[in-house]
This record gives sequence, C-alpha cells and structure tokens, in this order.
Amino acid sequence: MNRPKARLLSRMTDVPYLWVLFILYAAANSSLPLNLDARYWDDWTLVLADSREILIAFSENGSFLNMTGYMHVALLSAGPWLYHLVTFGVWFAIALLFQSILSREAAFCPRTRFFVMLFFLCAPVFAARHAMIMTPSLLYVFLFVLGWWFHPRNRILSLLCFFFSFGVQSLLVFYAAPMLASLLRNSGHRSFAQLIAWTRGHLDYLLAPFVFFFVKAQFFAPRGRYEGYNADFDVSGIPGIAKTQLGNALDQRPDITLLLVCLAVLAPVFYRLKLADFQERRPFLLIAAGAFMLLAGLVPYWIVGHLPIFEDWYSRHQLLMPFGIAVGCAGVLQLLPARLSMAAAAPITAVFLAMSLETSWDFWRDNQKQKAMIAFMEQSDQIRNAELLLLSDSTPNALHRAYRAYELTGMLRLAFGDQSRFAIPKTALPRYEDGSYDNLFKDVYNAAAHRRHAEVETVEMVITQASDGLRITTRP
Repeated sequence: MNRPKARLLSRMTDVPYLWVLFILYAAANSSLPLNLDARYWDDWTLVLADSREILIAFSENGSFLNMTGYMHVALLSAGPWLYHLVTFGVWFAIALLFQSILSREAAFCPRTRFFVMLFFLCAPVFAARHAMIMTPSLLYVFLFVLGWWFHPRNRILSLLCFFFSFGVQSLLVFYAAPMLASLLRNSGHRSFAQLIAWTRGHLDYLLAPFVFFFVKAQFFAPRGRYEGYNADFDVSGIPGIAKTQLGNALDQRPDITLLLVCLAVLAPVFYRLKLADFQERRPFLLIAAGAFMLLAGLVPYWIVGHLPIFEDWYSRHQLLMPFGIAVGCAGVLQLLPARLSMAAAAPITAVFLAMSLETSWDFWRDNQKQKAMIAFMEQSDQIRNAELLLLSDSTPNALHRAYRAYELTGMLRLAFGDQSRFAIPKTALPRYEDGSYDNLFKDVYNAAAHRRHAEVETVEMVITQASDGLRITTRP
C-alpha cells in the first residue's frame, strides 16, 4: 500500500478501541445479521415483485434517475439477506467515515471521537433500518458522508457524492452541516471579506442542492399514485410536531433488567479502557453543533408533517438523528473530568444498548411470528378456500406496530402462490366493505386477482399468546 493510501486508511481507523465499538454495535444490531430472511412493512411490496414493477413504482415515486429502483433491483437479485448485510456494514462504515471527518477539528481528539462513534452506533433511533426498503436510504447517507469525507481532498468526487446523495431529500437541509463546518474551519465567519472569499471558493458546493432540487422538480416529480408526495410544506405545524416528538422521546424507557445487565457488563469494560485525556475541551461548541445537526436532521421531516417518533413506521424519519445525538452527548462528556467522563459514558451507553437490544430482539421475534403465520396459512384449508382473511392479533410486534394489509396479502401470496385473497385486521372490516381498500387490489400489493363482492368468503385468523409460544387458530 502506498503512503498516501496508508495515511487515509490510518485516519479512517484512528479511533481507540475500534474492536470494542464493533462488538457493541454488533450486539445492538444483532438481528440484522441473524435475521437474514426478515421482511417488514413495505418490504412485502418488493420481495414478490418483478424488476419491471419495482422500476415503475420508484420512477412514479420520483426517484432521481430512478437510482432507488435500480438499487432495489440489484439487491433483490440476491435476496433479503443482502439487504440486511449491506445495512449492517454500511451503517458501521458511515460511523467510521464520520469520526474520520471530525478528526480534522481540534475539538475532536481520539477520546472525543471514541465517544461520538460509540453513541452513533448504539443510539436507539432509526429502528426502521431493519426493513429492507430502507437500505437505499442508508446508501444515500453513505454517499453524503463520503462526499463530506472527500471535501476538500477531491472536489469532483466530493460534489458527485453530495449531489447523488440528495436522493434522500432531507439531506438537502442536512447539507448545511458540512457547509457550516467548512465555513468555520476556513475562518469565513470572521469578516465580510473572508465570507465573500469562502463563498467564491465554494460556489459550486453552494449551488449543488439548488440545482438538484430544480432538476428533480422539473423532471423527476412524483406522479401517479405518488403525485403530491411530500409537496405540502407547513412551517406553522413545526412547534406542535416538535412538542409531540419530545414527549414521545421522554416516554421511552429501557427494560430495567436488561439495563442492569448491560451496565454490569459495560462498567468493568469501560473502567479498563485506557483513553488519553481530552486534548482540547470545547464542550459548549460540541453541544451546540449536536443541537444544530439534530435540528437539521429533523426540520425537513417536520416541515412536511412527518413525525420522527419511535413507534411503528414513523421511526424511518429518524434517519439523521444519530449524528446530532452522538456529537451532543460527546460534548456533555467533555464537561466532566477524564475519569468521570468514562464513568458517565457507561450508564449512557447502557441505556442506549439496552433499548437497541430490546428493539433488535423484537424484530427477530416479529420475523419468527410472520414465518409461523405463513406456515399456518399453508396448512389451513379454511384460509386456502377463503377470499378475505380477518386478523385478530393480541400478541406484540416490533415497535408496537400492527401488520398492514399488504404485509398480510404478501404472506398469503407466499403461502399459496396466487393473488386472489386479501387480508386486513378484523377492526378494519367496515373500511373494506365501503371500498377503502379497493386501490390495493394490485400486483404491487400482492392482491391483483382479488375482487370485493357482497358474498365474499371470509375466515378469521386468531393469534394469542400461550404458555409455550404463539397459538394460531381460525374461525368462520
């Protein structure tokens, strides 16, 4: 390996105890490599679809150059296992690149970057990454961080990575973080003349998000069933959404037993870590930077009415939260003496790890439950002969979610190999009867051959918790 490449690799991996960070990350996300056949939420619109349907769907969704569609086609050529392994690897790579970027700043010494990477990898947010359909979003974030890492090493590669990363449009706002960091690093804030000089030197960077937004709006706007998607901007709703999100965050609690186990494991490990003291303490700068990054990652969702809370599919809107959480928490630790900062890091990490572990295991159980449901469907003549399946489910799912109609129809299609049946929660029967679900009788939702009529043959599938596991039965 030549010396320039060796130096670049050294900067990427120059964080203390990288192996400890990887072990904690692997534990927090253990269901990703262990749950390789898992499908959640909109994954069921992908796994049984052909390439043409996928490309049409994401073209209508407004994907720039249909990059998202082609990513899915490439990943599906191998199967769900590739999605989960890519997600597992890319999320760790994003953290590694991010800490390398921070190494340029004096406030981010090795000790601080250890904490940043630790909190980034263990933060119990964005649990929706367990879903296959979110893997392209992670690849876009990877491109974004790669563009930041290339700046200012390679202008062309940096601009290309940034530009194509805007396929996740929240990154158009989050882009303020690397630009502000560049401005401060080059003293562009010290005088008007220096600001002008910095602006001239970064004019191509400053124009990039506006060029992307214009091109996308003109040539890749959502159409068809996605027409108008994310087009309604409402600044007035932000305070209410922010208040709701804060309340939801404060309601989160780790399992006490799991928390104590994590703390018992982490305390002696952290005690033995020999990290050099903080080389430069700028805690309030880090806390402010973390708050700025957190807001930059949330405002693009708030402004279109999305709620980045922990429950159900809403967690996908937490995609960019780990950056601000990690930097802000590291700043808090800089307020403390070196030994005390390590002592404080253990309980913070224990809380994060306990919550992430619990979520990861919930997704594993959710997948096992789905496989049990499919196996039961295959053996049930009542379900085979029915046209409409009503689900009565009193058992928990990951993130307190309920199965959507297209997830259930996907299971039915996988069990029987056709699209003649439809399935909904029993409580949604009135909506089925008034035609609210008719727009889902399509191939993409695994129900292209189903038709609603007055004498539809119905069966109910009941799932309850028994002492030895799930109990699944049917009744007319």
